[in-house]
Amino acid sequence: MYQSSEPTSEPTSKTTSEPASSSASGPKAEPETPSSAAAQPSRSRAPKRKDVRHILLGAADALHLDILNMHVLGYAEATAWSKPQPTGKPNEVVRVLIKTQLVE
Repeated sequence: MYQSSEPTSEPTSKTTSEPASSSASGPKAEPETPSSAAAQPSRSRAPKRKDVRHILLGAADALHLDILNMHVLGYAEATAWSKPQPTGKPNEVVRVLIKTQLVE
């Protein structure tokens, strides 16, 4: 327990090797964890780009307000939406937004 500062016949490296051997068992456990092994393949894959279509149906003035609200919230630029297209129903138009999402 007590180490003197005077040199002894026994090498002091023996006392320092014990903690080193116990710390050597620490890194061995690290690669064996399934979470670290599972994380490595996901890093090597590049995320894929996939399109998502948002479709709004309704009165032209109501759609315009919704598009402006989404713009204010930072969801999409107001100019990214398509121009209003008639649906065949009275007072109804359709507007489409295509957003590209990164999917892993």
